[in-house]
Amino acid sequence: MRLRLRTKGRIALLSLGAMGVAAALVAGLSLDASASASRQARTGCAPSATILGSPRAGAQEVQAKALNDRGDIVGFADSGGGTPQHAIMWEGGKAEGAVDLGVLPGYVSSEAYGVNNRRVVFGLLYDKQERTFPFRWKAGRMTVLLGPNGRRQQADQPDGNTINDRGQMAATLVIAGQRQAVRWSPAGRATRLEGLDGDKWTNAFGINDDGVVSGWSRTLPKEDDENNPVIWTSSGKVVPMTTAPGRADGAAEATNRSGLTVGYLGNIGTDGIPGVPNNDPERDNAVVWSSRAAMPRMLGRPARVHDFAELTDVNDRGQATGMSGHFTNTGFLAAEPRIWRTGWTALRPLAIPAASRRSRVVVTDLTDINNRGDIVGDVYGLTGMDYSKLRRIDPVLWACAFGG
Repeated sequence: MRLRLRTKGRIALLSLGAMGVAAALVAGLSLDASASASRQARTGCAPSATILGSPRAGAQEVQAKALNDRGDIVGFADSGGGTPQHAIMWEGGKAEGAVDLGVLPGYVSSEAYGVNNRRVVFGLLYDKQERTFPFRWKAGRMTVLLGPNGRRQQADQPDGNTINDRGQMAATLVIAGQRQAVRWSPAGRATRLEGLDGDKWTNAFGINDDGVVSGWSRTLPKEDDENNPVIWTSSGKVVPMTTAPGRADGAAEATNRSGLTVGYLGNIGTDGIPGVPNNDPERDNAVVWSSRAAMPRMLGRPARVHDFAELTDVNDRGQATGMSGHFTNTGFLAAEPRIWRTGWTALRPLAIPAASRRSRVVVTDLTDINNRGDIVGDVYGLTGMDYSKLRRIDPVLWACAFGG
């Protein structure tokens, strides 16, 4: 079994049979939905955190990856005993009647990573060689999405809900060894999103309902080179986000329809020695850009080397979700859930279910927030400071996370 956690814009590949962590860089709303979100905001609600029920009998691994404004949640689950995972949609967030999206012939498993208000799902199919290929599921039919060249292309695991209500989708493909951000039209036609001048690699994190894609652009495919935070406009133009002195490396992880963008910046600074660069990528600040041209606002400043904070998603109400934590010198990640909204001066903690707190070590990965302020993610419980000691995975729904 393998887990992938979003960490500072990267994908940490956690092999449960190995010691430690092997980090790898692979890395308009409908009127009904908007009205529903508005009613929710007017009437108020009480925050709660609930572990989602298993939709498949005997499931040992269940994860939640995205949700829409109707309360539908998507992710994946096995059926126990090392059986293949299937993409799952919890309609209305309930295990009863959850839809198993299945697997296409020629593939062995599937995972869902995005869902819009029309219940169109974006996800990945795995073949026998564990290669991953993007799919779209619509009205009960699953189809493989092709790359810009009209051929099947391997895809990286998404970092957020990468489908909007228009039916546009965005993800990162690996083409001839190069990471390429791609946006698909509602008809499934793929367009490559070009990087900044001279940059060869691009990475897509999310797409909003206007078709604006957030991500990064970089010069060379090396682990410690700078990621330039960017967004791609609805027309496909790449726009660099403003960085800060000593904080030139980062990513734009999500942007809303008002132009509010969230992500992280870090990597370039000092370790307390004047004039000596700090090239450690595990020291990052959560960042908010109020517009495309705005200077970044730093939140969750790390106090030590290997500390980090990031914001991973933002909704159209200016509510954002993320995490902060610490890396050990062996690469082990400890992460706590954090939230932020327009008007707050700092990140705030988000409570996790009491059952999840019973583990000695807890790692939380928040994956998506909808316009009602609901959040989904996974809480990983371990018995020690090593991912081989994983004890449980709790897929969690935080309903009304910001209150009424």
